[in-house]
Amino acid sequence: MDFNLSIDRENSDDDNIKFSVYNEKISCSLNFSLQSQEFFTAVENCENIKIFKGKYEFTLVEYLTNFPLMLYFADFSSLCGNQYYISDTTDIEPFDTSNQMIVVDWEAEKVDIRREKGDIVDGKMSIHGYLKDWLPKTDSQIVFIDDSSGEMADFITFKATGDEVLISFYH
Repeated sequence: MDFNLSIDRENSDDDNIKFSVYNEKISCSLNFSLQSQEFFTAVENCENIKIFKGKYEFTLVEYLTNFPLMLYFADFSSLCGNQYYISDTTDIEPFDTSNQMIVVDWEAEKVDIRREKGDIVDGKMSIHGYLKDWLPKTDSQIVFIDDSSGEMADFITFKATGDEVLISFYH
């Protein structure tokens, strides 16, 4: 069964990250805090979500406590449990961006990188909105959108070049 995770930025602060885990049948609200003994606490409707791992059964809170999420931040730092990893992005280029990646200036393109989908809000579009607008303008001959659960990529493009077909995945 697939679930979505959504951070409630409005009700989060420096000490607490509020988020929801949900699908079309159930929704659960949680709180993450480094200030409490348990990092994750249930806010509402979490008791019915059970996770089975091998022969073990966990509540959602128990599972997240034992197998904490890796939270990534916009500055490329991350947090796993109580371990905070500062990102040093100075002079690091992990990919050859000249032919393997497309670098996008999200601010200049007016894209809110915290929103995967949705309408334009405060003059900024979602990542999906940007890709849906931009990909047909590229030299790709086919743009395929597959935004179902379990997909390999949200957008797949095809471009024939001589006797080869270049397939690009955007997720």
